[in-house]
Amino acid sequence: MTNNPDEIFPFFIATWIVLGISGLILFNKNRDLQFKKKWFPKFIILIGTLFTFFVWLMGATLEAFYLLIPGVILISFLNIRLTKFCSTCGKMMYNYFWFTKMKYCSKCGAELDNNEKNS
Repeated sequence: MTNNPDEIFPFFIATWIVLGISGLILFNKNRDLQFKKKWFPKFIILIGTLFTFFVWLMGATLEAFYLLIPGVILISFLNIRLTKFCSTCGKMMYNYFWFTKMKYCSKCGAELDNNEKNS
């Protein structure tokens, strides 16, 4: 199967634009905390899967996947693990400091429950 990357690239860009806008609406603008907790991990897995699929469509060699797949898994895991949602205001926050826990919401100041998964 030979695919021309120049033909696939516009679909790749369009897909990321749609995913970016939908992610912004679903996880930043939406206030439904239970929805965010349920669907955020699935959304991240979808993004990783789509990225891997597009790399395959563009004709990457098998050797490229030896680095790509572990990289996508690691990035997806970190995105899911380090993203928190405030149970008071619903704000989505990302912890840039991997070895410390976020204690308070940056929007409302509420204390975060760090024991709850994806809180």
